Amino acid sequence: RLQGDWSSDVCSSDLEPTKTYNPGTQEGWAAKLGIQNATPDFFPLASISAMTSFGGANMAAGHEAGNYQFSDSLQIIRGRHTVKVGFEFDRLGILWWQPANTSGSFTFDNQPTMNLANNTQGIGFASFLLGIPSSSTISYYLPPANPYNMWWYYSGAYLQDDFRVSKKLTLNLGLRWDLDYPRQEAQNRQSDFNLTTQQIDYAGVSGYPKTLFDANWKKFSPRLGFAYTPFNDSRTVVRGGYGIFVLPVNTIGGTPFAQGPWSQGLTYQTTDGGVTYPLTLSTAFPSHDTSGPLVLT
Repeated sequence: RLQGDWSSDVCSSDLEPTKTYNPGTQEGWAAKLGIQNATPDFFPLASISAMTSFGGANMAAGHEAGNYQFSDSLQIIRGRHTVKVGFEFDRLGILWWQPANTSGSFTFDNQPTMNLANNTQGIGFASFLLGIPSSSTISYYLPPANPYNMWWYYSGAYLQDDFRVSKKLTLNLGLRWDLDYPRQEAQNRQSDFNLTTQQIDYAGVSGYPKTLFDANWKKFSPRLGFAYTPFNDSRTVVRGGYGIFVLPVNTIGGTPFAQGPWSQGLTYQTTDGGVTYPLTLSTAFPSHDTSGPLVLT
């Protein structure tokens, strides 16, 4: 007796954008406070010694972009065998933007108001009232406000045979294959630390591929299981199984976008022990060109 079932599925999706906006984001507080050359993304962060910091926030925006999936499966029952086979192919994409410290952060301690003759006294809150931070930082992105446009592919296939050896014993024999194609970004804004050269490699630069690693075509995962009924009744069944399972590489934590010329952090701080300060609240921040184009070298 031969019996079969077949199913196929093709779909695409573009879900609504997901956003994470904390209070104070996208309200232009930097400009309202007179801070120049900073984005309207956040309320500037102020850290005052011996006091609670205020300002700063989290902001993230993203949405799926051009996701496609095609899958197919087939089941055949023949004699004592139930064979299942199938495969899946996905194209996954996302536009993601999560800036950090683009409206500036300032540290106020006792250094600007202390007695330089003996390096004593001084109060962080007094330094804040004078508008003299001991350290100021800001981050710029190139190009500005341009989300990361990334995509990757996934393929998987499986074969399983449920073999009824006897009335008491059934074996489950299977094999799965997975292929995670590494992630790409439209402007190659990805980097990876090379343990061999002790240098940072940039995607698509100096012969380095546009992906951070090579696809592994050898991800084969065996499956083995059994069900055994030792007595002539259905009240006692002994079951067991073994399998290897893999997690898609592109879902593992960490970000490939942290290091590179597309993300620049600038720090301004006193270099002479508190005699002079490069910035005050009224002069922050100097002009910085973020017009591009982005050139990786």
